Amino acid sequence: MIFIYGVLTGVALFLLISVVAPGLRDFILLLLKAKVRAQENFTGSPAMAILLNNLLASLLCSYGGFFTTMAFLRLGEVSDPRLRVLRRLDRRLSQIRDDRLKFYLSLFIFPVFILFLNGAVLGFLFGFFIHSPAEYFARLNSHGITELPAIILSGSIGLRIGERMLPRLNTDFEKELTVEVKQSLKIYVYVIILLAVSAYLETS
Repeated sequence: MIFIYGVLTGVALFLLISVVAPGLRDFILLLLKAKVRAQENFTGSPAMAILLNNLLASLLCSYGGFFTTMAFLRLGEVSDPRLRVLRRLDRRLSQIRDDRLKFYLSLFIFPVFILFLNGAVLGFLFGFFIHSPAEYFARLNSHGITELPAIILSGSIGLRIGERMLPRLNTDFEKELTVEVKQSLKIYVYVIILLAVSAYLETS
């Protein structure tokens, strides 16, 4: 549902910008294209650029909440000064008295944001094909059949970790969270396989 809300938001944003500021619409499209070209130049291979981009997104979607929560649990005033930005976040989260709200923020921020953002980008791009949806789905079909399930599965992993951990706030939370993440790695293997297939299909 988060992904679908993102798609609907992307379409609505495209329609709004097309009416209010069509130049901005085209500028956003140029930015998206420039991002893809920069990744291709960095890796030297379109397939590798696609794979690395999707792997990073899926990793953050699945385990960004875990990394953020572990940092939150371990940071303190005596932390490495280079982590001062995270320490500020740590202090702000510490001021939240409701533990469930505190860990909602740290556990769910990445899967929710990345699912929504990916949906919004697809919805925004759909706006360019709003009069020819068949062409849009034809362009997605070659790799979308594996890439989209991989991203949604990544989000499901991240959300599932959060949902399973919130009732365990009064336990050895850090240990339980680590165990939960290790168990989820068996599912994340399927994400990697789907993304590898997607990168191959998109460049073959």
